[in-house]
Amino acid sequence: MGKIMRHMFRILLVAVLLTGILAAPVFAEEAATEETTVKTITLKKQKFTPKTSTAKKKAKEITIGESIVKMPAKGMGYLKFKAEKKGTYKFTFSDLVKKKGDQKGYISFQTAKSGKKSELVRNKVKTMGGSSYAVWIATKDLKSNSHPKIEWPRKSRTAKLKLKKGQEVYVFFSFEAKDTVTVKVAKA
Repeated sequence: MGKIMRHMFRILLVAVLLTGILAAPVFAEEAATEETTVKTITLKKQKFTPKTSTAKKKAKEITIGESIVKMPAKGMGYLKFKAEKKGTYKFTFSDLVKKKGDQKGYISFQTAKSGKKSELVRNKVKTMGGSSYAVWIATKDLKSNSHPKIEWPRKSRTAKLKLKKGQEVYVFFSFEAKDTVTVKVAKA
């Protein structure tokens, strides 16, 4: 009887070990897919505004990570980002997908005016070649003699902005049509 029990215990132990070994890749694969999930945001149509209350009404909130932003008709709208900590944040815009109309557009950043939370002011951001009030992106890299290097529309653009803890930045998109852009936000 003792030999049979020991043998059954060994079989059970091997089965448990094999199940754990075989299940580990499945759990790792599930964890990897959870981390790579990209949020899709459809902007509500809204024109550029200097008023916080107007921008806030339709602004879609983003957090650190990657999002796909779908433009509304006429391609204008706002995202809102709130800094978790004081520091520099890096915004990357890429993968512009042209649905119809123009092949380029711009993105600008607004924060509350010092001392007046009801008013928004445009912010200069550090970007390719220096600082600019707008970041131009396009379906392909473009050059223009009429724009300085920092304003050339590019396939991928980054912008860095210093924010205080809890400070909100409104990211305004202006495109000609219902285009789609990938947006990544990271602490620089």
